[in-house]
Amino acid sequence: MKNIFLFALCFICISYSSLSQNKEGDYDKLVEKLNNYLSHYTNYTGNEYGFISLNHKQLGFTKKEIKALKKEDIDFPINKDSIDVQDLIFTYQEKIINSLSLILKHKDFDEKIKETTFNQELSIVFSTDNKLYNFSLDEKTGGTYRSRISLMYYTESDSIYEGNIFEPDGYGLIDTIQTNSGVKYLMEGNVRGCSYCFTNHVSLIQFKKDTVNLDFYYRFDSRDWDDYIEVDSTKRVIKAYYHLNDLQESCSCNNEDEGTIEFEIEKNISCSCRFKFNGETFELVEKKEKVILEK
Repeated sequence: MKNIFLFALCFICISYSSLSQNKEGDYDKLVEKLNNYLSHYTNYTGNEYGFISLNHKQLGFTKKEIKALKKEDIDFPINKDSIDVQDLIFTYQEKIINSLSLILKHKDFDEKIKETTFNQELSIVFSTDNKLYNFSLDEKTGGTYRSRISLMYYTESDSIYEGNIFEPDGYGLIDTIQTNSGVKYLMEGNVRGCSYCFTNHVSLIQFKKDTVNLDFYYRFDSRDWDDYIEVDSTKRVIKAYYHLNDLQESCSCNNEDEGTIEFEIEKNISCSCRFKFNGETFELVEKKEKVILEK
């Protein structure tokens, strides 16, 4: 569902020229419009079903938007006086992403972003040099998979990125690391996939001209609330700690490495990995695996 929605929006690396004609709009009014959509979007969880009246005031749309919406390829009732809640959620998502992209491309973005207040439905994480931003919001799928719609924006290239080397559910931390080859960005995040399914990930990227290089990536899947990835940008150290499970059956600290102890349902087995920055990327410096106790 997420891929269909995102590909339909065509927001993979939006170029400057594709939105330049819209950059003359008033920045504050664009923010107000976005916050209006977000404030109505927050009323839904994704668990709602059935139809809701196409009342423009109730939905936060203008009469013109309602008229345009009725022309969309949506399965309306015969009299088109209501809309399926799931289609309404998709509509909000499209309007939110469209509005956000115009704000990111606006000529006043760099000057005003620090003073801009967005509705709390939109999560914002940015780098310490204020050049790389991650904007994300709950996809409202209604299940235990707490998926998010995520966009990355890099001010130096004035580009919006989605997918590819970037995690689809976004990040909780973006930090900068100064290197001899230039600034690199250390990004960490996690997502809940089911009631007891958790994915933790960390990436190191660098922008070079028109490309984005992935210099380091590590992730693990877990079923334990206490498993984590810890990033210490000052010491330039990454620590990962998790318990083996049916989703992660071996203590693996990189793509080629496998642990010596394999997952067994009767045992509680921990795995820890410690990575140290070597000047250009992170390398594994310590790995531990241990049977804590018999279950």
